[in-house]
Amino acid sequence: NEAFAAQALAVLKLLKADPEKSTVYDAVAMNPPFENGADIIHVRHAIRFVKPGGKLAAIVSGGAMFRDDKLGREFRSFVASHGTIEALPDGSFASEGTGVRTAIVRLTACPSCALTPENHSKSTL
Repeated sequence: NEAFAAQALAVLKLLKADPEKSTVYDAVAMNPPFENGADIIHVRHAIRFVKPGGKLAAIVSGGAMFRDDKLGREFRSFVASHGTIEALPDGSFASEGTGVRTAIVRLTACPSCALTPENHSKSTL
């Protein structure tokens, strides 16, 4: 239907979306690009579009679990406070032609990390 198509388009252009002018969602499921920490950047941005108490689930690169740079450390700290990260079995996406190691991140949005009228300009990470 048209509403679903419009929402799918919004998700595809997530990083260009302005959180102050966008819809908030009860739940977000995503499989962002992995290259150069893009998965972490996408998840950090996407949580701002989830209502407080809402859920976000994302497939991320296995590197998100151990990257030893500021981006990785801050991300794991945020995940530890708001959810979980769990390694997926090796070969989880072999049928899709990739052997990249992956993990799943599950987050619950909090008032300070989700987009609400009270915190439009706040960034949590």
